[in-house]
Amino acid sequence: MKESNGWAVNTDREQRTGRAKSALLAASIVVGLGLPGANALAQTVTANCPGDSIQALLNLAPPAIKSGTMIINGTCTEDVLVTLDNARFEGGVGGTVNGTITVDGARRVVFQNLTVTGAGDGIVGTNGADFDVYDTTIISNANQGLIVTNNSHVDANNLTVADSLGLGVEVLLNSSMNLSNSTIRDNGAGGIDVSRSASAFLDVVTVENNTGNGLFVSRHAVVESNGGMTVTGNSAFGVAVGSNSHLALFNSTVENNQEGILIFQSSSAEIGLFGNVQIRGNNVRGINIQDSRLEGGNLIVENHTSEGITASNSGVSLSNSTVINNGGDDFSAFFGSRLSFSGNTIGTLSCDGTVLSRGDLVCP
Repeated sequence: MKESNGWAVNTDREQRTGRAKSALLAASIVVGLGLPGANALAQTVTANCPGDSIQALLNLAPPAIKSGTMIINGTCTEDVLVTLDNARFEGGVGGTVNGTITVDGARRVVFQNLTVTGAGDGIVGTNGADFDVYDTTIISNANQGLIVTNNSHVDANNLTVADSLGLGVEVLLNSSMNLSNSTIRDNGAGGIDVSRSASAFLDVVTVENNTGNGLFVSRHAVVESNGGMTVTGNSAFGVAVGSNSHLALFNSTVENNQEGILIFQSSSAEIGLFGNVQIRGNNVRGINIQDSRLEGGNLIVENHTSEGITASNSGVSLSNSTVINNGGDDFSAFFGSRLSFSGNTIGTLSCDGTVLSRGDLVCP
């Protein structure tokens, strides 16, 4: 017998024969997950649930493994820990994991065409994990839907995260996310939360009907969306940016939330500069800036029950925008705010005596 990366490799025929059943199963994993030298015509292993265990199949894969695919059929009720680089999990017929999937430090892991549900979190990437999630639904989890934490990264496309009791998506602790063509809806503690020096790029993403904020960016985090972002029907702010964070939002719509956009606690935002942003019909204000900075252009801010835009002790540069038909003042500034206007249509403007303004519109 000799050792290979911690696995015993039997050279004695009787030992091999005596373990025929387990060897056959292990061989199927080796071949299916792509051990060098395996039959190139057999590149997958299948978990048929109930009955098979995803974790048990993973545990049979030797450390020397290079790549491979596991097809999941039926509902596998278990938590799954993935520490193997290059592993790929694809949903087959009714492919569902009822449990938490944790990617712990593994790289180039892929999940595709799966449903993930259960009594804990949905999918968690941690400790430098790098993984992709495609064509997948994370639904009805008792905690968060998708978590990316501790210096990890996820690329996700055509993802639905819905009906979690906690957050839909949480990205934190120096982690990052690229999310596209996806919907985050009906979650119990907010849609997307990016915090603690994390970052996210969002492209064609709908965040709707979440209890709490639609998108919350906080504690030195950065979020950018260059297009197709729709934030609607959330019970608190559609978008909130706080605690020294930054938002870049273009070609997007924020409408029918309790409030539109909040920028506060020494944060900054670029909204609409490189593509129209419509902020409409939110129940209270459109944009509320507190002790922060807004550079806005090509905005439509209308049909709010209170003010269109308010600025308190903040800097605002606004160009080529329309701010009209709001229930309070269309633009209201106070407590030492500094305003710069160019090419705007603003229905009513009010300022207290501490505000300085310049451009083609000044405080009355």
